[in-house]
Amino acid sequence: MAQCEHLELLFGACFHQDWSLEASDWQGVIENFVEDAGQACATATADSLRALLLQPSDAALERKVMSDYGCCYMPRPDLGDVGIRGWLRQLCAELDAHASRA
Repeated sequence: MAQCEHLELLFGACFHQDWSLEASDWQGVIENFVEDAGQACATATADSLRALLLQPSDAALERKVMSDYGCCYMPRPDLGDVGIRGWLRQLCAELDAHASRA
């Protein structure tokens, strides 16, 4: 599976407009993702996220995640979230944590 396919699966299929019906928070979405996709896909997705984080600006990063990959979850710094770049780093850490439990 190519890098963009991992990210499309994570963002488009898991963080869709009704994601909150499947989990109470983004960590629950990741847990469901790992359970459904498997450890190898989770590890590859974390690697794809690290490559995505090479985007030069937060605006470019947000555009990729929201527009190109169809993510409907938006971390809101005004509500105490870490912003898009920080959230993607947290996603990587969560995926890596699941991989280390395998």
